[in-house]
Amino acid sequence: MSGSKNTPQKKPMDVASSRPSIKSSLDALIPSLTDEQRQSLAQKALESQLELGVKAEEARLRFENSSDDMDRTIQTLRGLENSTTSDYELTARSQTASGQIDLKITKSNNMAVIVIAVAIVVGVVSLLILAK
Repeated sequence: MSGSKNTPQKKPMDVASSRPSIKSSLDALIPSLTDEQRQSLAQKALESQLELGVKAEEARLRFENSSDDMDRTIQTLRGLENSTTSDYELTARSQTASGQIDLKITKSNNMAVIVIAVAIVVGVVSLLILAK
C-alpha cells in the first residue's frame, strides 16, 4: 500500500458558503457610509422593493387572466364538440406569469376520406373483375 490512507481528501467547494451574503455585506458596509449615503441607499432599497411588488402583482394578474383565457378556450372547445360534427380549428394565445401559451386545437373528420378511399378501391376492384 502506498500510504493513500494518509492523503487528505479534497472536498468540493461549497460556493454558497464561500460568498458573503448580501445582508452581511450590507451590515458591514452601512457603518462606513455617511448619513447622505445611508439615505440614498434606503431610498434605492425602497424603490427596488416597490418595483418588485409591482412586478409580482403584474405576474399574478397575468396568471389570473391566462387562467380565465384557458377556461374560455375549454368552454368554446366543448361548445364546438357538442354543436358540430364538421372539422374545426381553434387557436388561442395567452400571456402567463412567466411567458406565453399558444394553443392550436384541430378536429379533422377523416371519415369522409375513408369513405372516398373505400369507394375508389371498390371501383378499381370492380373494373379489374369486369376487365377479365
